Amino acid sequence: MGATFLYGLMVLFPGLRAYSTRQDSQAFFRDAPLEQPIIREYEDPIASYAYSEEIRARAKAAVIGAFVADAASMPLHWIYDSALIDSLVESNAPEFFDPPSCPFYEYALGELSPYGDEALPLLQSIAARGELDPEGFSKDLLVAFENYRGRLNHASKAFMHNMRSGHRWPNCGVNDDQAHSLVKVPAVVARYAGSPLLAIKMEQAIRVHQDNQMAVDLGVAAARILEKVVLGDSVHAALEWARGDASSLPPSAVDLVRRVFHPTVLKKSTRDAVAAFGKSCHLPESFLGPVHALAVAHNFTHATRVNIYAGGDSCSRAAFIAACFAAQDGLGAIPAEWTRKVRRIGEIHRLADQVAAQLLVV
Repeated sequence: MGATFLYGLMVLFPGLRAYSTRQDSQAFFRDAPLEQPIIREYEDPIASYAYSEEIRARAKAAVIGAFVADAASMPLHWIYDSALIDSLVESNAPEFFDPPSCPFYEYALGELSPYGDEALPLLQSIAARGELDPEGFSKDLLVAFENYRGRLNHASKAFMHNMRSGHRWPNCGVNDDQAHSLVKVPAVVARYAGSPLLAIKMEQAIRVHQDNQMAVDLGVAAARILEKVVLGDSVHAALEWARGDASSLPPSAVDLVRRVFHPTVLKKSTRDAVAAFGKSCHLPESFLGPVHALAVAHNFTHATRVNIYAGGDSCSRAAFIAACFAAQDGLGAIPAEWTRKVRRIGEIHRLADQVAAQLLVV
């Protein structure tokens, strides 16, 4: 029975989607196992179905939300002293804090953080190429980093060194366990939500930059959670699925989600939970914090604000958090006054439209 025929039945009879989802590891959805690096090339089947406009709209909202929250969080990024954040913000709102006060770089208000600037070449590459082509993306990322005048992190400098030394895909990534994998999630999900290629493409996007199993496992887990929301689930339902026995997440990720849902942890504010998990850029803490914010926050605005107040590496956490709430509630959930402050918002909207237009079910 062909994949296109099965999907056609799922369109007509939504109840079949639950059945097919349980077969992720079987013949219909043939994602490669996550235990080993995926270094083969995959092609989309020729036959495909275009997604509904509602799903495309949620995919676009996820991308826009991630970048807007990144820019909103940038001015207070990497401040690890929560008391200092309180003293700076006082009674004002924390988003787009003026003047930007990150201790590690000086960017103008409305600019993306280094994480946002790192996620943008991925969105550009998928939009231009029509797919996530890991070899092509590695070249696009090198050009972007070579022309970047902002702060480059260790993983990005090491990636550049590898590429310049002749190490090409699939050998260009570096062994780094930080949150770069999470900021790549919205763009890849916006192109591959619902496709059996999602986990494969997510892993390829990560391994171009980071050849690290934890980065892959938690990046794929975040992609699966966001995918559920883009396809129509609520954030709460997606998290319930992620911690359940039927979840297709890597076992390590399921354990982490369940850790967040322990009653004593859920009682904490996101600020206190992040302080307990760790505020750094490293995984798994940069995955645990977003899951907690998704579990307890009310909406896009509330989630972005509580994440900023949590301090530390708020921008890497912001992308995943905001993408999920924006996908759930739509572009209208992103405050218009926030969107207007993002300097590259026109380009981001155009690219998000291009990527969402490519979204196919295979």
